[in-house]
Amino acid sequence: MPGTGRQLAATTLRFVLLSTLLLVASVGMAQFTLAILGLLRPAGVTCDGMIPTDDRRQITYDPTECVELQAVTPPWWVIPAATLLLLGAAAVMFVVLPRWKARRGRVLPLAVVDRDGQVGRMIAELVAQTGLRRVPTVLVDPTAMSASAVVFGRTGHPRLCLHGGLLVRLRTDPHAVRAVLLHELAHIDNRDVTLTYATVTLWRSFIVVALVPFVATHLHLVVSSPVDPGAVSTHRNLLAAALLVTLVYLSRADLLRTREFHADLTAARWGADLRGWPAPSPVPPGRGRRLWAGFGGLWRTHPDWSSRRRVLADPDLLSRIPALAMFLTGAVLILADAQLFWINPTALASTVEPTLASAAEPTLVVAVAVALLVTGVISSLVWQAVVSARRAGRGGPGGLRAGWWLGLGMLVAEFVSGRVAIWEWLPQQPGLLVLLLLAGTTLTWWITQCCHLWASAWPGRSLRPVRWIVFVTAFVAIVGWMTWWRLPGIWLAHGVPFLRDQFALVVAPGGLDAGQSLPHETVLPAYVTMRWLASMTLLDTVSLSQIAVAVSWAFPLAAWLLRPRPAPGPGPASDPGSGTAVAGPPVPVTPPPPVPLPRLRRLVLPALAGTLLCWAAVATVMALMRLALPVAESRARTFVTAYQGWVTFALLGAAALSALVASTIAGRYHLVAAVVAGHLTMLGGTVGVLVLVAIDGCVGPLTLFHASCGWQPGQAWTAWRALLDENLVAALVTSISAAGLVAGTRAVTARWRRGRPATVDVPGRARMVARRAVVTVAGSTALALTIAYEATAPAVEGTTARPGPGSSAPPVGGARPTDGVAPTAGPTGSPSPPRLKAVEVSAWIGRGGGSLMTRFHTVYGTFAVAIGDLKAQKPGANGRVEVDEARIRPLCATIEAIAQDAARLAAVPDEPAQARWEAFVDHVARAGRGCSRSFEIGDGQQFIASINDLQLAHTHLTAVTERIAEIRKAGGG
Repeated sequence: MPGTGRQLAATTLRFVLLSTLLLVASVGMAQFTLAILGLLRPAGVTCDGMIPTDDRRQITYDPTECVELQAVTPPWWVIPAATLLLLGAAAVMFVVLPRWKARRGRVLPLAVVDRDGQVGRMIAELVAQTGLRRVPTVLVDPTAMSASAVVFGRTGHPRLCLHGGLLVRLRTDPHAVRAVLLHELAHIDNRDVTLTYATVTLWRSFIVVALVPFVATHLHLVVSSPVDPGAVSTHRNLLAAALLVTLVYLSRADLLRTREFHADLTAARWGADLRGWPAPSPVPPGRGRRLWAGFGGLWRTHPDWSSRRRVLADPDLLSRIPALAMFLTGAVLILADAQLFWINPTALASTVEPTLASAAEPTLVVAVAVALLVTGVISSLVWQAVVSARRAGRGGPGGLRAGWWLGLGMLVAEFVSGRVAIWEWLPQQPGLLVLLLLAGTTLTWWITQCCHLWASAWPGRSLRPVRWIVFVTAFVAIVGWMTWWRLPGIWLAHGVPFLRDQFALVVAPGGLDAGQSLPHETVLPAYVTMRWLASMTLLDTVSLSQIAVAVSWAFPLAAWLLRPRPAPGPGPASDPGSGTAVAGPPVPVTPPPPVPLPRLRRLVLPALAGTLLCWAAVATVMALMRLALPVAESRARTFVTAYQGWVTFALLGAAALSALVASTIAGRYHLVAAVVAGHLTMLGGTVGVLVLVAIDGCVGPLTLFHASCGWQPGQAWTAWRALLDENLVAALVTSISAAGLVAGTRAVTARWRRGRPATVDVPGRARMVARRAVVTVAGSTALALTIAYEATAPAVEGTTARPGPGSSAPPVGGARPTDGVAPTAGPTGSPSPPRLKAVEVSAWIGRGGGSLMTRFHTVYGTFAVAIGDLKAQKPGANGRVEVDEARIRPLCATIEAIAQDAARLAAVPDEPAQARWEAFVDHVARAGRGCSRSFEIGDGQQFIASINDLQLAHTHLTAVTERIAEIRKAGGG
């Protein structure tokens, strides 16, 4: 029998998750409703004027103030008022509803009907038999003719209402009556009465307080403006409300059915005679009728008798991961996050400028709380399926099917949420929605394999500590994914911010022309594309990304390295959550034999071979590229970029091969084996590159950047740090792809392949001590390197530690290859002395750079004020506001003129600043063209896109200003 207590805990988490969704949705719906009714007005926020001085803090606007123009700022009282209104209505209903159902005139006290006391004695006997601490108040509904009963109220004060038909049946079939009473008492013992009625009252309060006003106001908009192009958002809001209602109802019905199954199991354990229960209805003939009957069963709050008898015959059915629960969990995660997204006034701006997101934001704190609940639901469902399968000797869940349903729920919820496409049905990049499906599948697959792995590596012991460890690591992975999706992910869905060809001009100017490329430059198209994708997805700007990557491989590896020896003898073990009792002390169970765990060498040997292969490949690259020396000064940066590309693909190629081999020979652990082997190869390969860069100039055939032999620890450290920064996430994606390829191939060839028993690796004491020493040293080293990496990363607002595209400080090396061997560059990669660089930058400012920056800030502030006034307008009958074309269109022309003048300006005499300046020019040009074009064709979506481009241009110009200030400070200016 499955661990009922653990399953009830998972059910409780799902109740709490649904309640959280209703609370968040109520606040979001209240905000939309008040805005449509004109009771909620946007707060006009403007940027301060510009003071033209050299102080960077005075010549730039506060980005936090400016981006608040992108969203409606609700008054402070909206969120607490909506929350208190919903909770207050639910609390009143929670108190009133049981009293209303127990009112005189509808039900009678048992003593009035049971004059001989037979029923009362039977109930008292059953209460004593079951050991209930709370005796329910017994009532009778004489008008109900069904042979049933119901428990309502709350767990602390339950009420048991007997139907009149049940009392009539007592004379003819007392065993059936005892079974019904035991079933109802099981609800009290399972402590699900309070949760059930809390969910019912919260759901009804949500309908009255939030849903009905929201739907009514939106239907009014649809009826009043049926052909308005902007009505797409209104229709989507109605669709989202319909999906929310459907999801909550289906989830509530599923939870109530699960509650009935658990009550049946508890009653059967107490000795209920199930022969008196109604016989199951016959199975409908035909596949179509069976499917229709199954679909209808999803909407019922009580399961049919056929389902109940199947669960009683095989209780492990409740331990399987339900597809509906995973779909609902994924949808709840996205819908709750979407509601928080619209509640937060800076949420829309954060998609444009991710660095403005702060962990201290209240909505982000609530989003983390929702992620905690989702992680608890997923890990609980997976753990109970894994433990039940191990107890029954089955293979257990693989995680792919359940993950597919989780991802599908996220995809459908995001489609109707309106975050990725405000005025259209589909986003500009609809293919990005597939990432939700892939992310849900991968996350669940990884969590499931970690549960299998740790359950196999921890035999004969309580799984409680392992459960908590899996929960924490799964939470880190889910939060890491959601942090990326709610910032750059949604932003990218609105449109690609950076064209590949423009990015190529920054990274490798003049080096992508196939007709003019040198042999060693053939890697540039692929490498530039990879760097372009990494820059476009902003993976390095998301918090927890590196931590999540480290957890993805270090946590499974620890299962092999830290697993204790199995407890001696076949004696019983106690696992909270795996016993059969619903309440009371855990029931001792005999642990099953250990599930085979692949040997550690199946991960280490492919990683070691991949590392050696990577070292050989990098050495070969250096030897072949030396043949291209000397190179012209004009192609020096292209040479360095080509070297970076060859090294990067050597690392990723070796990681892919080792991941593919490890996934193939690791049995069922395709994903975790591939991730561990791939990252071990990546780490080992970067160490080899670190050594080669540190001794550059000492080995003649491998010398590229230094004329003489010498120890170069600074450049070696920069190379190692930059390689990891660029390639760790790429290694994770590569490893997951390799595991998916292996799993797909095995699924196709499973019918022709005979399974081979895996080798059980039971380490001895000496090997266990050695393994723990290895993991301690490896963990300490990785932690020290991570701390050093973060401590040495330069703090530049809006950027990451790695050199930007086009930087003359190459991530692998730090010098220019010119006449045979290039001289070593300075700390910033520029051969110019700091004082000379400061003079050059000052001259650039005097030759028109400063004037252009002043012109842009002036028009940016004027444009921001105009948008603020636009937001302050009251929406019309169609829910939209009219744009003052006479006021804004001249600003569009001014922005276009600034872009043309900036394109003709000389380059900034600093490559990092020039890269940012080129990005600034690109976004200014796009903003000007898009703004003017939007008025010509009447496209509101293009106007919004031009605002986003203008904000991005401001971000890049701010980075240029920061860089110029740093150069002047370093030069003593």
